[in-house]
Amino acid sequence: MTAAVFNGLFAVLVYIPVAYLYRSLYPWMSEHNYGVMALILYLPLPFLFFSLPMRDALSAFSFLSFLALGVYALQERDVAMGLTIVPLWAMVFLLRPELGLVGLLGFGAAGSVDLIRVLDIELSIPSLAVVLGGLGALGFGLFAEVLYSFERANRELAYRAQGGAVYLDGMQYSSWFDFLLAAPGRVLYFVFTPFPLHVESVFHLLAFTAVPIVIVLFVGAIRSLYECEFDETVAVLLIVVFLAGSAGYGAINSNFGTGVRHRIIFEFILVIVAAPVIARWELLVREWLGVVPHHRDEHDEQQRETQELDSHVEARREYSNEARE
Repeated sequence: MTAAVFNGLFAVLVYIPVAYLYRSLYPWMSEHNYGVMALILYLPLPFLFFSLPMRDALSAFSFLSFLALGVYALQERDVAMGLTIVPLWAMVFLLRPELGLVGLLGFGAAGSVDLIRVLDIELSIPSLAVVLGGLGALGFGLFAEVLYSFERANRELAYRAQGGAVYLDGMQYSSWFDFLLAAPGRVLYFVFTPFPLHVESVFHLLAFTAVPIVIVLFVGAIRSLYECEFDETVAVLLIVVFLAGSAGYGAINSNFGTGVRHRIIFEFILVIVAAPVIARWELLVREWLGVVPHHRDEHDEQQRETQELDSHVEARREYSNEARE
């Protein structure tokens, strides 16, 4: 009972680092985004698992707080804050070692991008490819040497391929090259399972109902990054965390019962990145419901948010057109 109460508390508090992260990624956005808040608090599977006496709520709150405080330290050049997040990283590592290492990779990439900007070097696709390629090799090395030896990886793969929610059962790795070869497919399974043919019970059906939400958030995140202005450093951090985490979990998970729990943090990252699109959805829903602000100031603020969102989308499109020319 006590664990469930604390889990509920962490489930509510998790919106605080999420709000800071989306405002850091999109500095022009309003501080109040009730659409993002509603999704963070009421996404079906996080809502379910955060109410159970498990470590999911604490690990999600700790990891997202680590990311938010790290972004603050990086943007404000606050060394003291950078030192204070070391114990927080240690707690994340104790709760979920894989998330601790993924967080380090993300900040390594973000720090590299920040250094490129400080040195006044043009942030181009080739320079990003060099940075991300090097960090990808480092991440694979950490996965292979720190988290899982080759034998342990196969044991974990066989152990997780049990129960009634199994996918890709019977698969074994014969070399580290197999990890790289299977990574894209296993990432897709991790992010988007269960598929319709996997549904065999009520829990499977509940998990399947969350898949369309993940797909919509994924598309919304891509559209937000394509059409809106954003902070490159924070964007690289979140993208690396999402890709590295999905690849790491996807390489081992073979059971979507476990996978949907591990996917919760990455669903929250999709919500963060898709914040501009979610803000537009919120405005459309308000108009459809005929919700009229009680005060003129609130109405003016809503109109200003709409105009600001449109202006940043238009600015992003003009920048893309100039880049093509």
